[in-house]
Amino acid sequence: MTHNRNQTANHVLMIEPTNFHANPQTMPTNQFQHEDDVSIADISASALQEFRTFRDKLVEVGVSVTTLKGHKDCPDHVFCNWVSTHEGDSKERGTMVYYPMLAENRRAERRPEILAIFEKTYDLIHDYREYERKGQIIEATASCVLDRVNKVAYSALSPRTDNDLAKIWAKDMGYEHHSFETKGSAGIPLYHTDLVMWIGTDVVACCFEAMTSEAQKTIVRESLERSNRTILSLSMDELNHMSGNALELRTLWGETILAISTSGYEAFSDINRAIVDQAFDHVVHSDLKTLEKYGGGSARCMLTELF
Repeated sequence: MTHNRNQTANHVLMIEPTNFHANPQTMPTNQFQHEDDVSIADISASALQEFRTFRDKLVEVGVSVTTLKGHKDCPDHVFCNWVSTHEGDSKERGTMVYYPMLAENRRAERRPEILAIFEKTYDLIHDYREYERKGQIIEATASCVLDRVNKVAYSALSPRTDNDLAKIWAKDMGYEHHSFETKGSAGIPLYHTDLVMWIGTDVVACCFEAMTSEAQKTIVRESLERSNRTILSLSMDELNHMSGNALELRTLWGETILAISTSGYEAFSDINRAIVDQAFDHVVHSDLKTLEKYGGGSARCMLTELF
């Protein structure tokens, strides 16, 4: 059963990277991050160019983008995982939720000046930051991938996604919740759920191969089937190239967009790419190889939906 809710936003926040480099505080949980002898200045310059090119492509097709400048002490500021926004009862104001972050230098991303901007526009309905002291973490819609229409949340468990706190979030927000365990190519849990799956209006992509429990895999698949969406089953190779780290958006005039990195788009199997090309009015892909290599995140990680 579906309801009168929007699955996708036509407005996003993007935080421009400043002093971007591989964050040593996040590397233990992120198998996609790498270090080498390239200077931080060169890495940061390349990341900034990738960011601006991707942002401009989204604006060109009709997505509204608000850009803020990241802080020099926050290497991962470009990946905004500490807030989510939601449709409110009022057409004038939406709602928002604040989240706990695992890495200490990621907690610093919640700059007072940025929080003030959010709080002018959104009503804060839940604040889970205090759970950092208990070691319980969920990092916004990176940890809880949302079927906003049917109010179902999916969580891949990891040090950055605590099952008990995700259940609390789901109860507070009125969502059904399904969690599952994963193992990436490096033999550790995938750090965020939005590497494993994305949910659009008519299409959902999921790497069932990454799930370690057949029972959990069945539950997730059956839940996705009940949503009456076309299901793209992603391979581990597709996941490793960031095909699962994508986000459906809408233009200001209602056309659908899939935002994804060039690596993720080109890694799609022929069948999956054909489905994606048919399902969306636009596929916006951009080269994000620096952000992917050193930050371990991709297109979806860079986009905060503004409902």
